Amino acid sequence: RRPSSIALGLVVAGAFLASRADARAFSFGRAWDPKKKKPWGVLPGLPPAPGNNAQLFASRLRRFAKTTTFQGGVLFGAADTIAQTLQREGPFDTRRATSFAAFGAFYVGTVGTAWYRWIDTVAPSGTVKGLLTKVVTTWLVLGAAGNCVNMTYQRLAETRDFARAVEYTRTHVKEVILNDLKIWPAFDTFLFTVVPPPLRPTTLICVSLCWNSYVSMASHQQPAVASAAPPAPKL
Repeated sequence: RRPSSIALGLVVAGAFLASRADARAFSFGRAWDPKKKKPWGVLPGLPPAPGNNAQLFASRLRRFAKTTTFQGGVLFGAADTIAQTLQREGPFDTRRATSFAAFGAFYVGTVGTAWYRWIDTVAPSGTVKGLLTKVVTTWLVLGAAGNCVNMTYQRLAETRDFARAVEYTRTHVKEVILNDLKIWPAFDTFLFTVVPPPLRPTTLICVSLCWNSYVSMASHQQPAVASAAPPAPKL
């Protein structure tokens, strides 16, 4: 039972939901026009599509590469590659990296994108109250809850046992959350007060790459093997 089907499903779902959350970046230029009943009626405000199928596909591909779904998949895949390189625990695990990349495509392309856009509208950063609301709620949703979901998913993809995945997360997530508190609230304060909204996803990539490498390593710690006790001396 390989996780390839789960990975593919997450990528497809993330791409679809990202198209709803980030329509400007994900727009294909043309879409179905129900009034004219033409398959490629031009939508208002969107540039016309290329003239042939090859150019249309290339245009779609370039636009997809700009979405947070694609960026999240690349980010998490690179983070796990770094983690496996640092851990040096046998040959490179392609399934593990692919699974983590699929989770990143779904998580960044849907939850992360939607959250930062929503929190910008309900809690403007112009006041101290708004800034504190952003930082605290972002840590609770993307920090505490996000790390739990992240670790549980990785363990589930590896062990295929939900109970073991939850137990591992319950045992190891406390240290991850404490380390999260040392980094992300301060970074989010900087993000919300200094970085312009259009540049925030790109700014997040730098810190997220390092952080998700750490979370990947924390999610794949090998249990310590107890050394055999020496035999008791004969009396």
